[in-house]
Amino acid sequence: MDSNEKLKVAFASIGSWGKFTSIVTIIMGAVSAVFGLFAFVVGAIPGIIEIFLGVFLLRSANGAARAKEALDPDACNDAISYYAKYVKLQAILLIIAIVLIVISAIFAIVGVWSFSQLGGI
Repeated sequence: MDSNEKLKVAFASIGSWGKFTSIVTIIMGAVSAVFGLFAFVVGAIPGIIEIFLGVFLLRSANGAARAKEALDPDACNDAISYYAKYVKLQAILLIIAIVLIVISAIFAIVGVWSFSQLGGI
């Protein structure tokens, strides 16, 4: 199997699995956004972000599906550029989660220390 055939197989896999994953991500994001509205309006933000992630992944999958046919440079560019946006947004969310975990840990440590200074432990 030459490199063009391997690339077509890879794009076909990205196209099919990416489309399935993106549709599930968009549906779960919509459900999360709707249920988040019941808590606070801010609770819908994670669901909205998940919808954006699903859309980026869907566009990447559509580009990959088009690219598998003839290795069209524009389709390949769409597949890669939308996937890059997806990965970048995931990385930003990961950094935010790590920062929030560190801040929470600091508050927990300070809270336990303050409680122990009051003679609670």
